Order: sequence, then structure tokens, then C-alpha cells
Amino acid sequence: MRIGFVSDLHIDFNRQYDFCDILAKLVQDEQLDRLVIMGDSANGRQRNLNFYTRLTQKLPIPFNTLIGNHDLYVSHPRRRRVDSIQRESRQTYFQLDNLSTALTRHPILTIHWAITGINGWYDYTFAKNFKAQRVLSMRIILWPNTSGRIRCILMAIKSTINVIATGSPGKYSPGSTKLINCSSVPGNF
Repeated sequence: MRIGFVSDLHIDFNRQYDFCDILAKLVQDEQLDRLVIMGDSANGRQRNLNFYTRLTQKLPIPFNTLIGNHDLYVSHPRRRRVDSIQRESRQTYFQLDNLSTALTRHPILTIHWAITGINGWYDYTFAKNFKAQRVLSMRIILWPNTSGRIRCILMAIKSTINVIATGSPGKYSPGSTKLINCSSVPGNF
């Protein structure tokens, strides 16, 4: 299986490019079986949803998505109250994380390995003048506590791998495995 990974397209800033056409050509040129978009496709929920809809119509293969910090941005934040920004960012997070393309909920599975995702972004711990409290406070505002979700996904993958390992060799079918429902794992804000 050939999987392509792209990130940080920022289609709203790079408007001179038609990323649907570019990614379709990439898929064809590289003979990809699947594409993973690893966040920061655009600023805000609606731009991402529109892009994913267009991409679904354009690509001949399935694709998966992860959420980057730009995907959660809200419009006109300086004119809004913090609680309003937090509420909209959370709603955006949960909507994007519940898409049928979300890699966190729909891992790529084969008989030999699994790929899942963790939504997040680089935390700047290697940056000059790093201040841990500042970064942690930013994460608390924008990102739900996903540690329970991560444990659940790992259990799901382990469970799936066990099913695959004990099944008939070479006769794997995704429908024959049952993933644990990770959508019920609560997130803390």
C-alpha cells in the first residue's frame, strides 16, 4: 500500500494553487492508494469542510485527515470574548474529529501494521526561550484532554492486531474486526 502524507497546505493563504488538482496529480504520479492530510489545511471549520468535500469529489482514492491548530481558528478573534472563541474551537474540533475521514477514529489497518493519528501541533519545547506554562495554557484553551482517547485507540489497535494475528493468514477483511468505540471517551477541557 502506497500512502502519501501532506500537511500545512493553508489553502486560504495559498489561493494561487488549486490543491484539489495538485493532490489529484500527486495521487496519480505517485500511484498512491491513500492520502493522509496531517492538519492545517485552512483556517477554520467551514473552509476545511468545503475543501474536504471538493477533495472527495476529485480524488480517486480515500483520504484521511488530522486536525492542526489552524483548522481550529475562529474568525475575528479580537472582537470576541474568550469563552466564545473556546466554545467555537471546541465545536470545530469535535466536528472535524467526527468526520468519516478522521484518522483518529478511522485508523488505516493492514495485516502487518496500523496508522492512527493524534491531533495536535509542535509544542515548541526545543525553541529558544521556551516557557512551558505558556504552551500548556494554549493547549488547555484549544485542545481537549485526549489521553483517554489515545489509550482507547491503542487498545482498539491491539485488539484488531490480535484478531488479525489469530485469524487465517492472508484472509484479513476489515469487516471481520471490531474496533472499540472511542467516540464515547470523554475529553476534559
